[in-house]
Amino acid sequence: QLEPAAAGRPYAPTLPSVCDFRRDALDPLMYARLGPAWSIAVVDVVGSTALASQGQDREVNFVAGAAVAALTAALSAGSADAAPACQFTGDGALAAVPPGQAGAVRQVLAALVHWADDAFGVTLRAGLVPVAALRERGGQVLAALHDFGGGNVNGLFLGDGVEQADAWVKAGARWQVVAAAGP
Repeated sequence: QLEPAAAGRPYAPTLPSVCDFRRDALDPLMYARLGPAWSIAVVDVVGSTALASQGQDREVNFVAGAAVAALTAALSAGSADAAPACQFTGDGALAAVPPGQAGAVRQVLAALVHWADDAFGVTLRAGLVPVAALRERGGQVLAALHDFGGGNVNGLFLGDGVEQADAWVKAGARWQVVAAAGP
């Protein structure tokens, strides 16, 4: 369930698109407020700055890029109509997880954590935070899609809920997924 970001904005079954980044990317009226049944997926390469300074910047970027690709694929499999809101964060990824897809995304995140360590010796921290939990603490998450054209989109996020989710996943095991080999 998506909620309008502001009064008067119609309900939309998919996330709204931002086509003019300079004009609209920071305008909260161009975003939808994620409802409480949504979740935020957070992926972070632990110690990415130190790894990059040790010459492992390619591994950091490859693992972070793989997180974006895996999340995009998992979220796309759940909906033929809606493009997923997934964002590369430099040393990880963020994604808006629609209702009903948290279980599949949790499995993908667990497999990513396992794969990053097994294939590259890179510690990946990943987790899933329900928007309902963020709202209970006063956080809000607004999401949109930056539409590059040709079906190419990137997730855009506003609101303090994304920063809260990122901090919660980094702070401890409650929101983190446990590594598990993929199928």
